[in-house]
Amino acid sequence: MSSKSVLEHFTVPDDFQNGNTFKGKCMHCGTLISGSYKVTSNFVTHMKKSDLHLSDCLPKHSRCFAHTLQLVVKDGLKDCSPHLKTVITKASNIVSFVRKSIIASEILEDYKRLQAANATRWNSQLHMICSVLNVPELELDKIDCKTKLSSYERKLLSELCTILEPFDKATVLVQGEKNVTASLPIPVTLGLKHQLKLISVDYNCKMIKSLKSSVEERLFQFVEDEAYILASFLDPRFKTRWCETEQIDQCLAVVKDKLSQVPTSSEPPCDQNSPPCKRAKNDDLFSFMPAPSVERKRNPSGISVSSEMDDYLSDNCIDMSKDPLLYWHSNCQRLPRLAKLAVQYLAIPATSAPVERLFSTAGKTFRPERCRLADGTFEKLMMVKCNGKMLK
Repeated sequence: MSSKSVLEHFTVPDDFQNGNTFKGKCMHCGTLISGSYKVTSNFVTHMKKSDLHLSDCLPKHSRCFAHTLQLVVKDGLKDCSPHLKTVITKASNIVSFVRKSIIASEILEDYKRLQAANATRWNSQLHMICSVLNVPELELDKIDCKTKLSSYERKLLSELCTILEPFDKATVLVQGEKNVTASLPIPVTLGLKHQLKLISVDYNCKMIKSLKSSVEERLFQFVEDEAYILASFLDPRFKTRWCETEQIDQCLAVVKDKLSQVPTSSEPPCDQNSPPCKRAKNDDLFSFMPAPSVERKRNPSGISVSSEMDDYLSDNCIDMSKDPLLYWHSNCQRLPRLAKLAVQYLAIPATSAPVERLFSTAGKTFRPERCRLADGTFEKLMMVKCNGKMLK
């Protein structure tokens, strides 16, 4: 990140000379950082501390959904009561103490290991809280620790976990690396809205209202994004299941327009010898949609569609546990133009998480003690590391 580009992410005063020090306000988190127009190392360091900040420098379709989810949760947590924030800190203190205590680890040896939070993943703090709650209260009381959770505080933490669980599931789903994610932002957004509606029956608090508002404000932009509409339609698990009745015509019109631009070709759009991909896991975020086994009529909309689209729509949606790529692998000759669109749009990663993991892997390979590693050798090592299974 250049000195000039990093300052674009901070609100800086105009009346300072180039050499003078000033405090710039981060546009993403509001933190005040000291620096100058000539010395911007503090600004660069601040941006590198959070993958959320780094994501704002990436192209739209490679960063968007998971990081916007982080902002949604952040909005909701702002409305936590001061007491709840103190309780979360207490849970963190318990984890820190257990990690340092041999006696505590012996007491908890029959339970899953407590997890510590980290700065780069918002849901790591949620996992930390859940790991504390998995330990019975009587067992935690045996630990010689100044920090203790009362029954009421455990209840508050349990409610927080229930409220944020759908957001954790959504984050894990869209950050997948070995499964299709481009088709998930729209169904996940609608699923979060549905889950919040169900949760609000039991927890009608300010935090729920804030989460609802933030989902509407931040995530519903993806529901109208053409690339995600096409990806969701081309995923045989979804097709038009996520659409309201009035949205089906709009969805089919978008697909029909894009399909008309695909040239007819006798060449198969996919590799007939490609290995089967991993199956995606089911998730109750999609419980708002009709069951995939429901008999679907040909051309559920009133608009005219191509015979290829009609054939595709006449097939029942596959189960959520199935891999959509396997469907297109089997039907690429029967539905050649749609298969070409599927290859194009289902390949879009919903988030930058897979790329960030690749950089982490590269960092472990290109260590300081291997600084003389040639570029070509490094490239080959990364190719083997990331594609080893294909070489067997």
